[in-house]
Amino acid sequence: MDQRSEGDVVTEQWLAKQDIVIPRASGLFESDSAWVKVDSNGVIVAASEKDKSLIAFFIARQMLKPCHAEYGFCFQEMRHAFLSRVTYKSNAVFLAQLFGRSVSQTDAESMYLTICTALGRPRVRLIQSVMENRATPSNTHLTRTEAAQCRAAFDHLIDAVENERAKQRV
Repeated sequence: MDQRSEGDVVTEQWLAKQDIVIPRASGLFESDSAWVKVDSNGVIVAASEKDKSLIAFFIARQMLKPCHAEYGFCFQEMRHAFLSRVTYKSNAVFLAQLFGRSVSQTDAESMYLTICTALGRPRVRLIQSVMENRATPSNTHLTRTEAAQCRAAFDHLIDAVENERAKQRV
């Protein structure tokens, strides 16, 4: 059952741990925690654990859009620059993609503070919580009001980041 590809290994133990049973057939086989794709020859061609992040959970249920995650990751990179003044390295992939260039630590720190001010503490905490936590039964059941607040916080984040992008273009 072992299939090796660039050092990755899918073992019987991994399949058992993920509670995946592969009958003698091709296709996609899933459990709550992982998935395995088997070709028509019975060879495992792909396997992975599922993304259990809270942001992925909300996107899968269409409470948030994929663009909310992109801006959330940019916000995390700005926060990382702000919190790690000494060790910051310009490897902020999401910021570089969004801004079309590498973003300096000073610029990232400044944008983070401006965006936090524009969002307000409750929205900042909500966004950080969604971006940093795994989905669990205790944090995935939202009322309509909570879901609307979550969506609004990410919509405000997009607006705040876009305002910073506009300033950077000038």
